[in-house]
Amino acid sequence: MENCNLKYIPDRLHTNNRPIIRKFNLGHLLYHRAKPEDVENPYKRVTIAELSHNLGGDPHNPLSQPQDVLFSVKNDEVVEKYEDREICTLKIISLNDENHYDKEFSQEKNGHNATGRIKLIHKPVPCMYPHCTFRVWLNGTIVTYDNYKQTLKKWNKIRTELKEELASMMIKRVVSQE
Repeated sequence: MENCNLKYIPDRLHTNNRPIIRKFNLGHLLYHRAKPEDVENPYKRVTIAELSHNLGGDPHNPLSQPQDVLFSVKNDEVVEKYEDREICTLKIISLNDENHYDKEFSQEKNGHNATGRIKLIHKPVPCMYPHCTFRVWLNGTIVTYDNYKQTLKKWNKIRTELKEELASMMIKRVVSQE
């Protein structure tokens, strides 16, 4: 993998040939940037395709800090940090026996069956080692922005369940009136 050339990204976030994380732990945190108006549930109106997050990891030994998700890691962007975004925090609340976050959803409609799948994948980029994605499949095909209308958009129940699954992992902010 290439080296990070963005001087504003802290060295602790550079990939530097560190290994891919293949297993996760319950309670590990994930960070996602969202528009302020969507921060309560950023998955409500989003197209469910590959969704980027940063792995915070163990709260007692973090891999990244919440504000790290605001950094731009694209060489061709003029912005260094997304000042107009807010941070959503998710907590891994369920894993399979192999310590992977990998879930399936199904739907029957008009005599046809479909299976949706969502999996958390550590997918580091040179300037952001903690970068992960929730990858989505429909009937074995990876859902992308390009094929969304021909795949997942046609299966409302699966799409809704995927969004609800992601929303269920969010750590909600509680505002005290005292």
